[in-house]
Amino acid sequence: LLVLPLLQGCRQKTPEEIFESAVANMDQLDSVHMNMTMELGIRFMDQKMRYVIVLDADMIYEPFMGSAHVQMKMGGMGVEMQTYYEEINGESIVYMGMDTGIETIWYRQSVETAPFNYDLMSDASLIEFQFIEEEEEEIWSGSPLVFHDGQGEEKQLRYRGLIDAKLLEGMISFSGNGGLIGGESGEIEDVFEQIGSLEMIITVDPASGYIVRMEKDMGPMMRMAMQQDIESSGITEEDWETGKAWARMPIVIEYSRFNEIETIEIPEEALEGTLIEEEQSGITA
Repeated sequence: LLVLPLLQGCRQKTPEEIFESAVANMDQLDSVHMNMTMELGIRFMDQKMRYVIVLDADMIYEPFMGSAHVQMKMGGMGVEMQTYYEEINGESIVYMGMDTGIETIWYRQSVETAPFNYDLMSDASLIEFQFIEEEEEEIWSGSPLVFHDGQGEEKQLRYRGLIDAKLLEGMISFSGNGGLIGGESGEIEDVFEQIGSLEMIITVDPASGYIVRMEKDMGPMMRMAMQQDIESSGITEEDWETGKAWARMPIVIEYSRFNEIETIEIPEEALEGTLIEEEQSGITA
C-alpha cells in the first residue's frame, strides 16, 4: 500500500492528460507574453488584397494590465501602433499611440473589454481536441501553417480540435466597432454566431506544462462575411459564383515568458493622450 502511490507518481502521463493539465495551467497564469501573426488574403474576380498583422503583447492578470506593439501592412503601406490597457477602480482604459512617421499621437478611451481577447484557454472554449499521432501529415491540410516539433529530450505535442468561434471575436477587434477586419459590430457578431466553431491546432510543451502555440485558418469566416456583403455591395449571386471568390486568414499565436512579467509601465504621454468620448468611438475603429 505504501509503494502503490509512488508507482502511480512515476506513471507517464497520457497525451490527453498532458493537454488537460496545460489548459488548466494557462487558466492560472499570472502573466504571459503573446506573439500573434495574422494574414488576411482576399481575391474576387481580378481584385486582390493582402493584409498582414503582427502583434507582440505582454499581459499581467489580476488586475489586468497589457501592452501591445502592432504592425499592420497592406500593399506598400504600413502602420504601427502601440497600445496599453489597464483597469482602474473597475474602469477599463485603453491607450492607443498612432505612429504618423513624424510623431506618435496618443488617444485614450474607456472600453468594456480588453482590446484583445487574451483568455482563449478556458475549458468551455476548447471542444473535442485529440492528440495528433506522429505519422500524421506535417502540413495542416488547407493551410500553409507548418508544425514545429520542438527540440530537446521531450518533444512538443500537437492536438487538433475545435474552438468556439464566438470567443475569437475579441482577437481580431481593437474595439467594438469592427476593429481589424472592418464592418459593423452587429454584422461581425452574426458571422461568429453562424460559423459556430473553427478548427484549431494547439501545441503543448510537456516540459513547461503550457500551451506554446495555436494555429487556425479563419478563411471560412471571411468567406461567410464576404457573402453577407453581397446585397449591400450590389454583387449578385451569379457574380459571386463566377467571380472565383477566395479568402484565407491564417493565424499563429505563440505564448512564452510564463509568469515572468512583473510590471508594465505606461508612458506619461499615453496617460495624457486625447480622450475619445463614447460618441466618437468610430475614431477607434
